Formats: sequence, structure tokens, C-alpha cells
Amino acid sequence: MNRLPIQTGVAARLEQLSGLEAKVRDLETFSVQLQDSLKQVGGLIPPPPHLQARVSGVYHPHFLRHGESLVHQLRSSLSRIGKDLACFHSILDFGCGCGRVLCALHFQSGSSQEIHGTDIDTEAIGWCRANYSKAAMFSVNPEMPPLSYPPHTFDLIYSISIFTHLPEHMQLAWLEELRRVTKRGDICSPRRTGASISRSSRKSCAATPSKRDFATFRLGIPRVCRTSTKSRVTRRNTSGVSGPSSSMSLRFRSER
Repeated sequence: MNRLPIQTGVAARLEQLSGLEAKVRDLETFSVQLQDSLKQVGGLIPPPPHLQARVSGVYHPHFLRHGESLVHQLRSSLSRIGKDLACFHSILDFGCGCGRVLCALHFQSGSSQEIHGTDIDTEAIGWCRANYSKAAMFSVNPEMPPLSYPPHTFDLIYSISIFTHLPEHMQLAWLEELRRVTKRGDICSPRRTGASISRSSRKSCAATPSKRDFATFRLGIPRVCRTSTKSRVTRRNTSGVSGPSSSMSLRFRSER
């Protein structure tokens, strides 16, 4: 008869301890992120945990560090085609979320570069506008095109694991829209995780896809070639599926 109150008390105490452990983990995560923010994003404050979790699935100590790593991968991809981030003056992060990659890019960019971020997540964009206005200009985009930018606005567009989560008709629509807002002869570099860009988006390739990560838009028809799939980082997407990451770059050039 006397055991029930004791058991209830023990269960309540264990629940309290579990809650304290979670708070300690969050504090440790926040501490690591604050150190990273000074080293990698110029002291910009880390986004709230729930916005970080929308992007990566978890609240992780190395959230900002991963953003810096993705900028390094972008630099590496550009270097393979003889380009450097410094030569681009207007840059768009399509699907910027709460600004993880964009902030690292801002920290490494020149003063003459203009950075924009767009996302469907109104809360994330509102938070970025309030806290990252010195890093970039932000806008909310709808589920389907168009974006709010005029034609030929950007000379570099990158996107991190956005097309992974889109059905085929949306992939095609957004690829065409990104072509519209990219300056002729310049570069759009979507990076995907897990599932590939739809076959319909790739079937018009002029030749067998090679290791070169180029493709062209010709007469408004997307010509998209898959690149190599070297496993560098494994990320968890919103469906909970993990897989090797690979990247794809597109060059848009006018056909004369």
C-alpha cells in the first residue's frame, strides 16, 4: 500500500532529471554554436532551436559549422569551372531557411557583393529579417513561381536540398523560374540530397551525363545533367531518409 506513493515520487524525480539533462544538452549546443558564430559568421546569433530543427531535423552543436562547410563545397564546385565566389556580385540563396549557409557566405564575401535569401517559411524569413538584415535581403516565395525578382537579376544562385523535396512538376517550374532570374551566361547551382532530380528534367540532355557538372537551358527547355555522387556528407531530409549527398551545377548560357 505504501509503495505506490514512493513509485510515483521516483517517476516524477526521474522525469525532472530527464528534463534537466535535455536543458544541459541544449546549453552545451548553444555554447558550441556561440563559439562557431564568432569564428564562422562574424558573431551573428544562431537561429532559434526550432528553426534549426526545420532545416536539419535536429538541434545540433555544429549547425553553423555545417553551413561553413557547404560554402566551402560551393567554392570547390565553382573552382572546377574556373570561377571564384569573389567574381559574383549578386547572389541568391534559393530556399535559405533560417540563413545557415547564407550567413557563412556573408562572412566570407566582399563588401561589393549583394546577397539575397528567399524561402517559403514565413517565420524563418521574418526571423532572418529581424536578425540578419546586415547579412542579406530576404523575401518569402510562394509554393509555385514566380519569384518577386525581375529577369536576369542574379549572376549566382545556389540551393541546398530543395529539389529533393519537390514533385516533378514543381522541379520543372522552379528550374525554369531560376533560369528567368539568372543573368545570361551565369550560374545556378542546386545541391540535392538523397532522391535525384526527376528523370523528365534530365531526359533532354544532349549527351550521356559526364563528370562535368554543366548543363544548359536551350529555348526554355531545361537540360540538366547529373554529376558524380561522391559521398561527402550524409544529411537527414524532412522525410527522415538519410543518404549520400551529391551536387549538381547548371550553367545557363544563351544560344545564338
